[in-house]
Amino acid sequence: MEEVRDTEETNGDKYGIIIKILISLILLVILIVLIMAAIFLYSMFFNTSYNLPDLPEIPDNSCFEFDNGEIICPENNSTLPNNLTIKINETIIGHILYALEIHQLHKSPISQDTPKIEMIIQEENFNSEIISHEIYTKKGTINNEDAILFMENQVFIDIITSDSIKDSVISATQDGLILVKPIADYSTLLSKGYYELYKRMEPTPGDDESGGSNSGVVYHDKSEFVKLEFA
Repeated sequence: MEEVRDTEETNGDKYGIIIKILISLILLVILIVLIMAAIFLYSMFFNTSYNLPDLPEIPDNSCFEFDNGEIICPENNSTLPNNLTIKINETIIGHILYALEIHQLHKSPISQDTPKIEMIIQEENFNSEIISHEIYTKKGTINNEDAILFMENQVFIDIITSDSIKDSVISATQDGLILVKPIADYSTLLSKGYYELYKRMEPTPGDDESGGSNSGVVYHDKSEFVKLEFA
């Protein structure tokens, strides 16, 4: 009888230890979830605001040349004898992204991955990475981008030569002339601050009717892009 009793006590001790371990694991999971939720909330509501940097003046008679040789002027599609032709470069692309407040994005507090965005100007690709609220832009595509922005050449030129790039960007987004294609999943976009800046980037009826054609771009057709809207 004593052996049976000892065995029952031993089994009872084992079950007690297992229950304690399970309770500890459950509490640990709850703690991790609470920490992750706190990090998400912090990144959404306590992100620092930054002012748009000063932009260099662009002469009124400027036209712009793209890599494919196309030259576009603000008010017409042909160059004039006294026009200054400026090559589209990474700095000019950065001005548009600053006006879109892309610099306010931040690293994911979970993965520490930096925000990465690709911009397509008609058929020309640029990519940008945001590091410590600074935008670093290069030509070409990038791997693991969070989203892709698209606008037509003429829209881009009209914005960059306007009196206020910021106001022109806001107007262009309201008119559906700047489109976006989300690539990353919801949690990634949330953790990097996208939804603090922009409304949920999901297609709604009529969105695929706005904007321009991206014929020749490697990212399929316009129907995959939706209207970009500030929150």
